[in-house]
Amino acid sequence: VETAPFQHDIRRVFDIAGISYGRIDFGLRPDGGIHVFEVNTNPRHPLLKEAHRARKDIVFAVKQRLAAAFAALVAKPPAAAPSLSDAPAAI
Repeated sequence: VETAPFQHDIRRVFDIAGISYGRIDFGLRPDGGIHVFEVNTNPRHPLLKEAHRARKDIVFAVKQRLAAAFAALVAKPPAAAPSLSDAPAAI
């Protein structure tokens, strides 16, 4: 994955839910917005040795990005999560 066209919408969902890490399963609505099915707050990341040969480079790159993101969180923890009462009626 080189781009994140729904990054803003996904970050908004995570902010409203008070989640700083997880994997989101979503689909697209006819109007171009996202429809969230679930947010897994404890996603499993496959071991590099478990990845199919054709995907090893991608899995390795994702693991490097994930490690960098965790390092950034340790260096500068996120601000307090917003209250759910601040959430809009629909996303």
